[in-house]
Amino acid sequence: MIALHIPDGATAPPNSLAVDGPVPGAEIIYSHWQGEPNIPDTLLGDTSTEMLLRAAGEPELWLKPFRHVVLGHLDADGLLSAAIAVNPDIARRHGGLLVDAATTGDFQTWRGEPAYRLMLTLNRKIHEGPTPQAVVDDVVGNFAEIIRFSGVDASLDAAVASARTGFAEIYAGRVDIHLDTRLATISWDRKIGHDWDPFLTVGAPDDLPLHILGAIIPDDRFQLRIERFGCGLHAGLDAPRHSWARTIIRPSIPWPDLTPVAAKLDALEAGGCRWLLRPAATGRGYTCLISTNEIPSSLTVEQIREAILTVL
Repeated sequence: MIALHIPDGATAPPNSLAVDGPVPGAEIIYSHWQGEPNIPDTLLGDTSTEMLLRAAGEPELWLKPFRHVVLGHLDADGLLSAAIAVNPDIARRHGGLLVDAATTGDFQTWRGEPAYRLMLTLNRKIHEGPTPQAVVDDVVGNFAEIIRFSGVDASLDAAVASARTGFAEIYAGRVDIHLDTRLATISWDRKIGHDWDPFLTVGAPDDLPLHILGAIIPDDRFQLRIERFGCGLHAGLDAPRHSWARTIIRPSIPWPDLTPVAAKLDALEAGGCRWLLRPAATGRGYTCLISTNEIPSSLTVEQIREAILTVL
């Protein structure tokens, strides 16, 4: 099987299997995206990587009929899915790690240091590869070596150290976490800053790396993140980060209408801060439903939390 990246506007060649999202011209799609055609229950999983691992258990039935595996975008889940399709024997020996890395990337959660490192490795290849096809060729062709690498890597070590510092801040009580039935409110004092949308990043100094919250907070909670600093605060409300996908194990969670919440918060603001709804709020992350603009909010954490709880 040959792995191909299909750019926007192009069509997959005949006899193609698309993974992790649609590709024009593909005969079938193995994907966990909402709205994609259902495939047999035996292949369903919360990530596309899980689906391809199930297919790798019976490659003659689910993989070998296709000459090409194609993907229309690059991220950890898509790259791992394509690599599994081409290398089912290797994939079966490392299934747990591959699923954890895909979950770490797509759902921005914490599934342990090895999975975090593998996800970051794939993100870096995406950024540094000369072309998308070169990235696909690298990951698919060097799949075993990428999985097994355990040497020193300064950028990955720094990202892991940042995550460890974030855990330490939480355990030391320097991050406030309040759990309601459907909402987790997380607030902290700004020191070095916060990467509000770390998808596909390799890591930077961060007061509270987003992925570590998945080790602390149940994945059915909406997350209200609030960064406090001298002149006010920045805030964003994330839906559960799996809720954009078609999931099997994780619960399906609809997104509420936050229009009345934005109006209420805007009316309470004393300065120029305004509350943004999707799609403007997605500047703070794909599942961010409402956020402050660039002007700090004058409100308290409790005022924001109470307004959001009215619709959850």
